[in-house]
Parts: sequence; structure tokens; C-alpha cells
Amino acid sequence: MSGCLWPVRWCGLLNSARRALGGLLCVVCCVAGVQAQERREREPNSVYAERRAKLGVQVDGPIILWGFTGREEVSQAYVFAQEENFYYLTGHNEEGAGLIILPAGQKGDVANVLHETLFLPAKNPQKEKWNGVRMSPSDPGIEARTGFVVVKPFESDFRSVVENLAKTFPNFYTILPYQKELGGYPHEKAVVDWLQLAAPQAKLKDIRTQINTLRQIKSPGEIAFLKQACTTTGSRARSKTATSSFSTLARNTPATPRTSPARCPPTASSRRASAKSMTSSSERKTRHSPL
Repeated sequence: MSGCLWPVRWCGLLNSARRALGGLLCVVCCVAGVQAQERREREPNSVYAERRAKLGVQVDGPIILWGFTGREEVSQAYVFAQEENFYYLTGHNEEGAGLIILPAGQKGDVANVLHETLFLPAKNPQKEKWNGVRMSPSDPGIEARTGFVVVKPFESDFRSVVENLAKTFPNFYTILPYQKELGGYPHEKAVVDWLQLAAPQAKLKDIRTQINTLRQIKSPGEIAFLKQACTTTGSRARSKTATSSFSTLARNTPATPRTSPARCPPTASSRRASAKSMTSSSERKTRHSPL
């Protein structure tokens, strides 16, 4: 026996409803996953490349940075937003990425590593069913999309490249954590701990000051984004202020007392018409009164 005590027709309808509900839930989850990866305003690739070049001339060792991993929050409503400094240098707003920038004008045993390399997670179709499509090193034209000549898999290549660089460069640059945590996920500390395991002989230096100095000078694109944000915010503030002012005025305005409509003083003609009307009414009453 199937274990179903309902008629066969009702069992079929119930199973169909269950399948439809399951499919709807899958669609909702997929849509939620795609929406959880918000796209940000992005400048041309040349702008990010110029920033990386300016940073590379200020150091004597590789700059090694991580983007956020996507596991910084456990909330189901979490919307991923890239670590600000990483986004400033790459324009990449997806989780699990890494960046290596070599110092300009330096030569050494850095085989298979160009001046700068972006590392991305490998393609994972199963994961993309829930999180949405992500860029990967194997995507056609990934170099043109990201603005990097070399894009490599993060999981398989990032550590081996760092270990190879440690044989040549005594100094590594990254964003060191503050002496006192400011709260939130300890991203910088996680990167430093990983580097100390991958390259224990390397001396870690802070690149935060150099990045902050670059960020003080805004590009034309950044200025345009700021103006757009100010315009949007100002429009919303004006709309909210107007609505609030109207509501306040409505609450504070005293109710107007109801008064009788103004009447004009009677004229001679109106008095004669009124008297005639009263006479006619009196005559009608007299004719229809019982004897």
C-alpha cells in the first residue's frame, strides 16, 4: 500500500501541489541569492590599473591583499559588499578574491608572476545555483572584464605564488590590523595570520597609509558618483521634509468653527415677495380648512 488514505485523485493533486511549492521555494531562494550580490558603481578598468601602478612605485616588496570572503556575516539578509580598499584597487565586488601587486622596477625570481595578478575562485556551477553566477579564471574574456592581464584560481595558486615570492622579497605589504579592534569581523587579522603561516620568514609592513593617501584625491568618476548620491539624497530629504511640514501644519492648524452663511439684508422687492408668499399661503389654508 502507498500509505495514502485519500482517493487517488486527491493524492495526485496533493503531490502536484507539493512539487509546485518546492519549485517555488527553489526559485525564491535562487532569486534571493542573486539579489544578495549587489552591483556597485564601477569606473573604467584603466582607473583601477592607474591606482595599482601608483601604489607599486611606493613599495620594495609585494602587496598582498584579500577581498572579503562572503562569510563575514551569518544573517540570511546579508548583502555582500566588497572590502573598501580592495574594491578601490580592483573594482571587483565578488567574494573570495585575492590581489598581488609587485613593486615597480624590481627584478627577481618571480616566474609565472607578472606585475599584478588577480585571483578568483574557480567555477562552481553547483554553488552558483544558490548564489548566482560569479566570475572565474576560466571565463572567456575574463582579462578584459577585470582589467588584469593575468587572472588565476585563488584556491590552487594563491598560496604557491606567495611562497615563491617569499624566496625573493624579504618584505611583504598588506593592511595590518589596528592595535585595538574597532569591532566587526577581523578581516585584516585573518589575512595577517594566513601570511605568517604561508611566508613566516617575510616581514609584514602596513600599506594602509599609502592607500589612504591615494583615496584622498578623488577621480572624476568618484566625483560624479558623489554628486549623484548627493542629488538623490537631497531629493529624498526635500520630499520627506515637505511631507513632514504638511503633516505638522495639519496637526497645528486649529479647526475652523462652523458658522452660518452670511445673509444679505432684505430689499424692498424681497420684502414684498415674502409678504405676497405669506398671503398666498394663508389663503390656501383658508380654502382647505374644514367647516
